[in-house]
Amino acid sequence: MAADTLYIRSDKLTAAVSAYGAELTSLRDNATGQEYIWQGRADVWTGHCYNIFPFAGRLNEDTYFLDGAAYRMPLHGFACRSMFRTVRAGAHELVFGLTDSKETRAQFPCKFAFTVAYFLTGSTLCVTYRAENRDERPMYCNFGAHPGIALPLVGGRAFGEHFLELPDGTKELLTDERKFRTGKEEGAARRLALSEEMFQGGAHILRTGGGKVRLGCKGCDRALSFGLEDFEYLVLWSKPGAPLICVEPWGSVSEEAGRYVPLEERADMLAVAPGKFAEKSWTMEVIG
Repeated sequence: MAADTLYIRSDKLTAAVSAYGAELTSLRDNATGQEYIWQGRADVWTGHCYNIFPFAGRLNEDTYFLDGAAYRMPLHGFACRSMFRTVRAGAHELVFGLTDSKETRAQFPCKFAFTVAYFLTGSTLCVTYRAENRDERPMYCNFGAHPGIALPLVGGRAFGEHFLELPDGTKELLTDERKFRTGKEEGAARRLALSEEMFQGGAHILRTGGGKVRLGCKGCDRALSFGLEDFEYLVLWSKPGAPLICVEPWGSVSEEAGRYVPLEERADMLAVAPGKFAEKSWTMEVIG
């Protein structure tokens, strides 16, 4: 691990987090050494678990509008490409912070303080995002995460032996070939069997309304349970042939193709008043 990586440990798990992007780079079982976080591969995806801020989702032409002005923002925002400072480091807790700069204000014209906190207890890792508005006008933002899960959950099992259990009432938001929303949605299965074919066209965007998501393997006790109650959307992604599934909680979502809605009018943005803050958390628990 790099010199900017810090560690926290419980009786069950050890987590490693890099100051670059405040990114979780490892979650390992203390007894068996099993790694649950994707370790990166140049031909698939070099990331591990992006933290997404100031908002998640694709923008038409990588551009959004705020108060009549246009700004460019890359997919997944700038937090995952920023160096954070260490705010607090304990045996079971790590907190990383990022504040606005000349570079961030060129993309997101707001003064802010953004923190990513990790707390590890037993078999559960909790990740908390907090964004404070230090400006004199409302700040429109939301959060997301891009955790890559290394498969198989149990040695020797195939990708197609894994499945996801989704909250009741989950809908899939239909997208075009560029993964922009079409404005249509359809019902999703409560239990979703993974297959390489399902990712031939890229990611799937689901509206779960929050709740628990379980990643399991047929005939196995081992599973990962994700607590995503704070997040309206769930994005699933893998690259066919790769032993990886990304289970991504998003607070905001990709735009509809060709439809530009000002940031201050988007229903999926949090309006944070001056001097106030917004906070959301997600959890990952190892079962079995």
